[in-house]
This record gives sequence, structure tokens and C-alpha cells, in this order.
Amino acid sequence: MTPFFRALYYFYRLASGRWHWVRRHFTRPGLAVLGTCMLAALLAPDTENNLIYQALPLLLFLLVLAVGLSWLFRTPFSAARLLPRFGTAGRPLHYRVVVKNLSTRPQNGLTLLDNLADSRPSFNDWRAVQRAEQKLLRSFRLGGQRLLHPFKVAAVKDAELPPIRPRQEMSSSRSAAAC
Repeated sequence: MTPFFRALYYFYRLASGRWHWVRRHFTRPGLAVLGTCMLAALLAPDTENNLIYQALPLLLFLLVLAVGLSWLFRTPFSAARLLPRFGTAGRPLHYRVVVKNLSTRPQNGLTLLDNLADSRPSFNDWRAVQRAEQKLLRSFRLGGQRLLHPFKVAAVKDAELPPIRPRQEMSSSRSAAAC
């Protein structure tokens, strides 16, 4: 049974890692184009019953153009977290982030995204939780008591920054909470 769980675990790692990467690199309209492109790719081979195959090249062109142009709009910044000395598990952690514009032009419409460490459990930790849950379940029962999710992820909301002039520092208050 362990090879099955190992395969299930690695599929979970792959899917959650890809989803995290996609959410960090695409905006909401970009996610809509990406999802529509994937749907069009699934429906495009049936050229006799639909016309979606005509939209697929346009969607692919928009996706490639957006990815290509994103390399032109990179602006140098520096950011530093100013964390408190102590924090309590399960409670919100309030801290500040200092962002400095290193470019020679003012920047408007910025959003501060926090990249947190990977919180996904190792296979052994994940398997131990699965075994503990199985011990709590009784046979021939439809419902059972489930453990609370032991691998909580800290969630930090995106913060809109005010315009930053060249070589200026901006401070933003942040709050991380387990969800």
C-alpha cells in the first residue's frame, strides 16, 4: 500500500507546487486566458462539431506575447522584512516590510506579494497523519471524526503600495495568519 500512497503524495506535491507557481506568475485575467487556452486545447481536435480550434491560436499568441513582454517590464527593487523577535503559533504575526525602488523612474500601481517558505509536509509526516486518521475511524461507520488539518499554511494578503519615487523607501505593515 505504501507505493500507492507514495505516488498519491508525489502527485499532490506536483499539483500543489504547479498551482502555487501559476498563482504567483499570472494575474486573474492571465489565469482566465490560461484556463480558456487549456479548455480550447481539449476541444480543438473536434473540428467538425465546434469552432474552438480557431480561437486556440489566438489564445496561444496572447499567452506567449504576455510571457515575452513580462521580461521587458522588470524593475529593480529591494525588500526587507522587519519581523518581531517572538511570535505565537496559531496567532496572527504582525510585521513590516520595507520596499525600496532602485530604478530611476517613479513606480505606480505596485502590489506587495510575500513569498513564504514551502509548508508542504514530507512524505513521512504526511503518512503519519494518514495513519493517525485511520486509527480514529471505526469500521462500518459512515461518518467519523477527522483530525483538523495539521499542516496549516500561513496566509498573507497582497498589499497595494502607494507610488514610490526613485531611490525612495516605503514601509508596509503586514499580518500573517494561519488558515
